Amino acid sequence: MENTNQSVENSNHKWLIKFVFVLFGVIVLVGVLFLLKNPIVNFFDGVDEQVKESSLVISYSEGFTSLNPLNYEVRNRNFIGNIYEGLTRFDKNLAVESALAVSWGKIDDETWEFTLRDFVYFHDGTTLDAEDVVASIEKAMTDENSQLQSLLSSIESVSAVSDKTIQIVTDGIDPILPNRLVHVYIFPSEIEDAASNIIGTGPYYAVSIEDGGMTLKKFPYYWGFEPVYDDVKLVFGSFDDADVFVNVPIESVETMKQSGYIIQTQPNLDINFILFNVLYGGIFADPDLREAFFMAIDKEDLISSLGGYASAIDQFSAKGVNGYNSQVNDIAYDPVDAKSVFDEHQVVGFSIYMVSDMEELGDFLMQQFAEIEVNVNVEYLDVGSFQDGVMNSDFDVYFMGWKFDLGDVADLYETVFHTKTEMYGAYNGGYSNSEVDSLIEEAGSEDNASDRLSILKEVASILIDDFAGVPLFESQAIYGFKDGVSWSPRVDGYLWAFDIE
Repeated sequence: MENTNQSVENSNHKWLIKFVFVLFGVIVLVGVLFLLKNPIVNFFDGVDEQVKESSLVISYSEGFTSLNPLNYEVRNRNFIGNIYEGLTRFDKNLAVESALAVSWGKIDDETWEFTLRDFVYFHDGTTLDAEDVVASIEKAMTDENSQLQSLLSSIESVSAVSDKTIQIVTDGIDPILPNRLVHVYIFPSEIEDAASNIIGTGPYYAVSIEDGGMTLKKFPYYWGFEPVYDDVKLVFGSFDDADVFVNVPIESVETMKQSGYIIQTQPNLDINFILFNVLYGGIFADPDLREAFFMAIDKEDLISSLGGYASAIDQFSAKGVNGYNSQVNDIAYDPVDAKSVFDEHQVVGFSIYMVSDMEELGDFLMQQFAEIEVNVNVEYLDVGSFQDGVMNSDFDVYFMGWKFDLGDVADLYETVFHTKTEMYGAYNGGYSNSEVDSLIEEAGSEDNASDRLSILKEVASILIDDFAGVPLFESQAIYGFKDGVSWSPRVDGYLWAFDIE
């Protein structure tokens, strides 16, 4: 889970792309690959670390702050996602497919078994086995520097059954465990400090690291498809000679077009919304006022104020995420009716809380309510103060964002809309509906994909009927490409070197 209000920097999420599988069905080829084990090690003894002048250059808006595979921040995974892989991965449409695990299934309700792919080599020449997978998952679950612990909280144990088979036991049914494992990068079990020893199984390995960027070289013994570019530089910030720009600032789009770059946009699974505190007799405990808040917001005008690089949403899910309900009806913009409700309830003003550096959105909301003669005060807080206020239910109205890292809406429902308990509702401002609680819990233990989807769609509809919050917009990532460089967009908005042609 990731709160995108943390500078809303976590726009862009996630990671692994659809590869073309190589099937080693010819026994002669299998023998050749087996004999290559020693040449792989020798290759690294004398590797040419010079990058060709024709190499691809990708410029990100931010540099990395950590290269630890246990780190979960988007800005860092933009870089290390070229180097590491998990047991599973998402294709371009967020369907789970095999990566280092060639197959998986359930032995019983709480036990999953994964079979590893043959002939997978780490960048140091060693061979992937079950011990590496077990160690990587356990470190992700327990290491003090791991940001994946909450993501993997459903896992009770992981063990090796053989060199190529592992079993994972969950605490109760977890229907989206393969989705979670997409984000667990696998590295050699012998490595104690993974942040300093960057060794994965991906199509590129790191040649050099400097100034928040890195230089990559194609791994010649990669198990999967061969990337187009042999050498890649990953930089950040302004870079005159970049072939690809990721997360282009809106104010730079026209300049880039004039410079010959092709601009492409892609929704990045970030949704942004308003939540209400309905506890303690707050202003918006009354559903009529929550509906009036809906009616006071002109979402199309909001999208225009954001430069058009966003999409209005009508529910607490992004399109392409499992659980999206195309039958949900949005509340129409109606400032006249909105004003009459606020007048009737004698509400002349209130405060909205959001993190700092969101003044443009804050100004828009103040203007919208000024048009119906309601005074809105926007309070901007640092991330820590904002999170404390949300978790303590201190705010009547607050702005939040969410990125669907798992390609599934259940994580948001469990964390934001389930009644607050020890297990659920960490960011719930007071909304409570026993039917919603039951449906969320049912979805968490439903293995049948079709039945589970129906449950999640029902929750989507109820949340809008209850005016549990106000869905506003889905962010869009902006990319710039030199002529001749092509890329097929991913639903999650990620861009990696091996995805570029």
